[in-house]
Amino acid sequence: MDAHDHLTALLGRLKLTVLRDQLDSLIDEAGRRDLTIREALTLFCEREVARRDQEPMSFWISAFGRGQSEIACAP
Repeated sequence: MDAHDHLTALLGRLKLTVLRDQLDSLIDEAGRRDLTIREALTLFCEREVARRDQEPMSFWISAFGRGQSEIACAP
C-alpha cells in the first residue's frame, strides 16, 4: 500500500470523508496558496466542518420540501 492509499484509508476510518474524497485538490490548493503545514491542516479541517454543518441543513431542506409537496397533493 502506497502513502496515498494509506492516508485515504486512515481518513476513511476516521470518517473524514471530505478530506478523503477531495485530498488531491485540497493538497494542490494548499500548495498554490503556499500554506504552512498548520495553515493547510486548518484549511482541511474547515472544509470538513463546513461539509458536516451543511449535511443536516440539506436533510431538513429536502425533508421540508417533500412535506410541502405531499401536503399540496393531499385531497
